[in-house]
Amino acid sequence: MSAIRDMYEKRRGNYESIPLNSEYEKLSREYDKIEEEFLGRFGNIPDLTKSYNKAIDAFMDMEIEYANCHYLEGFRFGVLMGLEIAGMK
Repeated sequence: MSAIRDMYEKRRGNYESIPLNSEYEKLSREYDKIEEEFLGRFGNIPDLTKSYNKAIDAFMDMEIEYANCHYLEGFRFGVLMGLEIAGMK
């Protein structure tokens, strides 16, 4: 078992291979229902639908960047902990 090989072969270490838990799946289903209801009520108004889609896109971009910041900091901190454990820092 090699973490480096897993990362190279994209089995671990990238966002596409992170397993999502049941809480995420539940929240995703709830969001889908709410969005479907919203668009069912207001989806026939083109300007409102366009504004909604722009807002959702901007929010998702922000959330992705937020997750990236946390992932990078977690990785950096993990390396520092490993160095400390190995007695190298």
